[in-house]
Amino acid sequence: VCILGGGDFGVSQELCRYKAVSYIKQVDWDLEFVEIAKEYLKPIHRDAWKDPRVHVETEICDAFDFLPKTTECFDVVYGDLTDIANVNELMPNFASMLVRILKEDGVFCTQAGELSNVPTALETAIGGFKSLESTFNNIWISRTHIPSFAYEQAFILASNNEHFDAMKYS
Repeated sequence: VCILGGGDFGVSQELCRYKAVSYIKQVDWDLEFVEIAKEYLKPIHRDAWKDPRVHVETEICDAFDFLPKTTECFDVVYGDLTDIANVNELMPNFASMLVRILKEDGVFCTQAGELSNVPTALETAIGGFKSLESTFNNIWISRTHIPSFAYEQAFILASNNEHFDAMKYS
């Protein structure tokens, strides 16, 4: 599994709950924040960074530099970055870079923005969906209320695996 962003180790903490996850590569550009998170955000990460499966990328720590340079391939890539529509503005070939590092049946999962009646927030979530639709054959969007955000957050799952069905997973 690869996590793009996620310097607070919250995604790593969730992944460490599963024995089937054997390797987690975390790529976060702000190594100073990563160190601060280790000390002060224990309620979020519960020391997940100490798990031997978690490897923090320190040489190419910016996701936008990592994607074109890495030779690794992953079953799953999580985007814990800014909203996906904004990511696409920063790196227009972001989706094709994801496909390059995903195994053939791999899945990309990312937060996609706030789902609300606020027009700009909804446009951002829809923009994230649109930024992936020309690169991935199968895209699902879901939502959940995140108490610390105080709103419903959209999430996107994307894959070119014709047999992957997001509805089979809880």
